[in-house]
Amino acid sequence: MAEPDVTVVVVPRERFSVARRALECLLSETTYPFRLVYIDGASPRPVKRYLEAEARRSGFRLLRSEHHLSPTEARNLGLREAAGTRYVVFIDNDVLVRAGWLEALVGCADETDAWLVGPLYCFGEPPFSTIHMAGGRRTSRCGTAGGTCPRGTIGRGSIWARCGQGSCGRGPSSSSSIACWSGLRCSVGSGLSTKGFSATSSTSTSV
Repeated sequence: MAEPDVTVVVVPRERFSVARRALECLLSETTYPFRLVYIDGASPRPVKRYLEAEARRSGFRLLRSEHHLSPTEARNLGLREAAGTRYVVFIDNDVLVRAGWLEALVGCADETDAWLVGPLYCFGEPPFSTIHMAGGRRTSRCGTAGGTCPRGTIGRGSIWARCGQGSCGRGPSSSSSIACWSGLRCSVGSGLSTKGFSATSSTSTSV
């Protein structure tokens, strides 16, 4: 059986109250083959015990820090574990997904040759009811020495969603961004895929 070409890296945001619900949703709603790396940044004991038990049961890689991790720190840890896969997906630990979400992102990247693709984000309860972000303009930021992110660039085949009157379409955009820290070298492109995909969080998220 071939190895999955996608690694999904779950990183902590600013809370753990939705961590169990979000992980159960991710595991039950994702049918596209993927490797899972879960970064636990000093979660409370009940969440820690749940994650340890679920990692043993489901067979995913669990990395725990005993101190708080910023999203960038956590993503860098997860990125090191994702070597060998074609795509890396970063998702916060309070995000709920809908069936077909990963197929849509991979399909979008394959079809457009974009360097970076992102979803249609929703927020609040009930899930998948209020759009938080669907396109826009951002610029890349580079941190400490060694980062080589071009500022304000758009990757080849970059896409976004133009939403209005109930329909969305693709076009050039700079709606996603990556920050480079700790000497991490990365190229920046951006995009948004809405085909069959939704994600939600009761706080705004940036995956």
